[in-house]
Amino acid sequence: MKFCSKCGAKQEESRKFCASCGNPLHTQSASSKETDTTFANNQESSNQLPKKPMTKKKKLLIVSLVVMVALAFGIHKYLENLYSPEALVSSLTEAIEEKDVDSAKKVLDFIAFDKDFSDKEIKSYLTYLNNYKEEIGEEIKFSLREPESSGEFPTVSVDNNELLQVVKGKKKFGIYQQYKVEVKPFNLVVSSNLENVTVEISGKKEKMNEDSKTFKKMLPMDMKIKGTYKGAYTELETEASLDSSEFYRNVMEVDLEFDAEYVDVYSNEYDATLFVNGKSTGLKIDDIYNFGPVKTDGSMVLHAELKTDKGTFKTNEVKIVSEDDVYLEFDESELYPSEEEETSTNSTVASSEATEEELQSFISDYLSYSTSAINKGDFSVVESFHHPDGKSYKESKDYVDYLYGKDITETLISVELVDYEATDNGYLLYTVDEFDIHYPDGTKRKKYDSVYKIVVEDGKFYVWSLEDTKEI
Repeated sequence: MKFCSKCGAKQEESRKFCASCGNPLHTQSASSKETDTTFANNQESSNQLPKKPMTKKKKLLIVSLVVMVALAFGIHKYLENLYSPEALVSSLTEAIEEKDVDSAKKVLDFIAFDKDFSDKEIKSYLTYLNNYKEEIGEEIKFSLREPESSGEFPTVSVDNNELLQVVKGKKKFGIYQQYKVEVKPFNLVVSSNLENVTVEISGKKEKMNEDSKTFKKMLPMDMKIKGTYKGAYTELETEASLDSSEFYRNVMEVDLEFDAEYVDVYSNEYDATLFVNGKSTGLKIDDIYNFGPVKTDGSMVLHAELKTDKGTFKTNEVKIVSEDDVYLEFDESELYPSEEEETSTNSTVASSEATEEELQSFISDYLSYSTSAINKGDFSVVESFHHPDGKSYKESKDYVDYLYGKDITETLISVELVDYEATDNGYLLYTVDEFDIHYPDGTKRKKYDSVYKIVVEDGKFYVWSLEDTKEI
C-alpha cells in the first residue's frame, strides 16, 4: 500500500498515477529501500555501541589536579593556623614555661625600649613572666576575643602591672596576618640614704646626683643593684635585689642602704685642722658638725694639727670604732709653755756650744718625722724642722711628694751621729742612717753616710741642707 504524496489518497501498488487527483506516483526501488533500511539499522547500532575508554594520561592529569587542589588547601589552612593569634599565644606560653630565649625572640617585640637585651636578661625576664604564665595565657586569649574599637587588642595586665599587648604585624605573602607580643617597659626608682652614689645595673654605671633617681624603660626581671659611694674620706659599697612581688603600676623600687655612720669631732683647739688617715681635710674643728660618712671598723684614724709660730703641733690619734664623739686633745703645756719651760724648750743649745747628745737627739727626731711625712705624703709633718730659707725645705717637700706618688714608704731603723763640727751659724752633722725601704714589689734595707747642715736660730736647731749622702 502506498499513498499519494499530494492528496494522501490510498493507491494501488501498481498504479502510477493517483486515482483521485492524477498526481504521478513514484515507486521506491529495492535498492533504495535497502539503503534506507541499512541506514536505519546503522543508526540504531551506532546508538547502542559502548563509549571509547579514557587514557591513563588523562586519568593521571585529573588525579594530579585533585591532589594539588587538596595540597594547596592544606597548606593554606596550615599557614592560616601558623600565623593565627592562637598559635602566637601557644608559642609564647611554651617559651615562658621552658625559658626558651630563641623562641621568645620570635614572638616578643622590644620596640618600646632604647636598648638591645642580652640572652641572659631575656631569660631573667622569662623567669619573671613564668610567675604569671597561667594568668598571662588567659589574659591574652581574652584580649583576642575583645578587640578595642580602634581594632587594637587590649593590654595584658597582671597584678596591676601592664605586661604585654598583642599587636598586628605585616601580612605574610600579602594574605596571612602576622602578630607579635609587644613588651611593656617599667620604670626603676633607686633610692639611697646617701647622695652622689654610683649605681651599677646590668654592668652599666650611672651617677645619682640626689638621693633618688628614676631609670626609664627597664625590663621587669630579677636583678641585683650595686651602689658605690666615694666620699672625701671613705668609700662604701652596698647591694640590693629587686622584689618582683612589689612591682606596682609598672614601677620597680629598690633602696640602696649604706652602712654609713657620722661622728661629732671636738678639740681643745677649735682652730686646728682635722686629718683623716694622715691626710688633711682642710676643715677646721670649729666648722665640723656630724662628720661623715665614716666607717666604724677602725680603718679611719683621726687627728688634728695646729700651726703656730713655734711650729706644728699634733693631737693624739683616734680610731673610729663607734658613733661616739671623738675628742682630739692638744698638750696645752706644749702649746702654751710657761716662761721657764719656753726658755728651756726653745734653747735647744743649753750653752754657747751644743752637746753631742743634743745634736744626736735632734737629728734622730728629724729623721723620724721625715719618715712619717714620707709615709703619709704630708710634708707638714716635718716642716717645722726645716729652716724656711734653707735649701732642704723645698728639696724635702718635693722628695715627700715623689716617694708618696711612687707608693714607696720607709721605716727608720737607726741613726748614729758619728761626728760633728761647728760652723759660723750652726753645725755639720756626720751620720750613718739605716732604713727599710718598702717598694711596691718588695722591701730593701739600705744604709747611708750623710752630712747635714744645721743652723741655730733663736736657740733652736733647723735643718738647712743635706750636704751629701751616699749608700754604703
